[in-house]
Amino acid sequence: LGALLLGAVLCGVAVTYRAVFGLEPYHNPVSTNPGDDDSISSSGWAHFPCFALDVMWEGLTSGRGWKYMSVIIPVTVVNISSNLAQVESAHEVGDRFSPGSSMAADAF
Repeated sequence: LGALLLGAVLCGVAVTYRAVFGLEPYHNPVSTNPGDDDSISSSGWAHFPCFALDVMWEGLTSGRGWKYMSVIIPVTVVNISSNLAQVESAHEVGDRFSPGSSMAADAF
């Protein structure tokens, strides 16, 4: 509940800050067409996430994305081990969860 309230406050501050200082709305950096507007409102500051496999592939094949692997791999290992620890903790108190379905749900 605290995280939701903090997020709502931060969102309100960001919207107010944008309105007071007249900042430009956010534009999708992975869009190949500068005229694209995939916003959920006409103000253009909120966007749905998009699956950009072509951008990820280009980053890995061009060599620019490999510099981030030193962060991506440890975070992934911590996420996997944390998920498995949570499944094991649930098992200890009598709840039965499949590690596979738990990992799949965590991926989304």
